[in-house]
Amino acid sequence: MNEEKWGKWSISKLVFGFICDVIDKNKGSTLLELGSGWTSGQFAEKYTVHSVEQDEDYAIGPLAQPKVNYILCPIDPKTNWYNLEKLVLPIKYDLFLIDGPRGSENRVGIMNNLKMFDPNVPWVLDDLQNKVVFDMTMDIAKYLNRPPHVYPDGTGKGFAII
Repeated sequence: MNEEKWGKWSISKLVFGFICDVIDKNKGSTLLELGSGWTSGQFAEKYTVHSVEQDEDYAIGPLAQPKVNYILCPIDPKTNWYNLEKLVLPIKYDLFLIDGPRGSENRVGIMNNLKMFDPNVPWVLDDLQNKVVFDMTMDIAKYLNRPPHVYPDGTGKGFAII
């Protein structure tokens, strides 16, 4: 992997490695992620990746990654979350990564839409240094009735696996 591509907005190498360890157990695995970036393309080298993305530059523009199945879904200004009329999710996936939408005030919109997502797969949440995201993570863990495992990621951000 190209070391210079790991930026402050990317998931950390530790999160990336954890996800690979979890889904490598299932050949032909599928990853669903909210929010995309350079690491989406890295995942797509090994797995089927469906990425819900609010930004056209990432989904269909110059920052789009090859082999990623993008779901371009702008933010609905009424709900501060993805526009549900445009949000078409894959039927099956093996891991769910929450790293979007951009902005913690937008990210918490998932709380009104948890039933859309498979409760039986591992959920990985990034950016736990943000109190809003941390609190949201604890609420999701209660909803899933599973304990959250919270880890520092070596960059000062932190992530959780539920």
